[in-house]
Amino acid sequence: MAAPTPRVTSTDSPDPASRFVGVFDVLGFKNRLHHEGLATVAAGYRDLRRQALLANRLPVVGPGLHEVWTTRLVIASDTILVWSDDDPESVDSFLTTCGFLIGYAFNIGWLLRGGIAYGECIMNAVDLEFLGQPIIDALLLEKRQEWIGAGLDRSCERATSFPTLQTSDSLAQYAIPVKRRSVFQ
Repeated sequence: MAAPTPRVTSTDSPDPASRFVGVFDVLGFKNRLHHEGLATVAAGYRDLRRQALLANRLPVVGPGLHEVWTTRLVIASDTILVWSDDDPESVDSFLTTCGFLIGYAFNIGWLLRGGIAYGECIMNAVDLEFLGQPIIDALLLEKRQEWIGAGLDRSCERATSFPTLQTSDSLAQYAIPVKRRSVFQ
């Protein structure tokens, strides 16, 4: 079999484009930092980073084809930002990465909650530029939830690849528990 062909779910660009954006929060980070101290949290954080980097590289095998898809991802303190272009293959890899990310983090004792939104944004890890309404929508959705997991914002229904979302094995139709009152509502 030939060497894997690297593929990415999105490229860095200073130009606006329609994308899916996932914002994931590490639950209890502030409390953990306060009670365990920076050195202990930093060691666990490195494990979380390793797990996130495992989650974002997905081997895909098909008839005569072996690819590795890499989902774009950055981590800053207790926030993980993940994004994807709006095409079926990228979205499928993006959703699988989001699920793996939550599961891998859970297995090492880090709990994640996320929101996923869609729309025009600038996602440029090279210049550390992350701007746009889907980032805000994903963050607000994440903050409203009362569970470990991730929910989709209604903005995802506008995506060209919305049918991929509806048939994805990585998603389940579920009434997401939300907080009764939030400062972000």
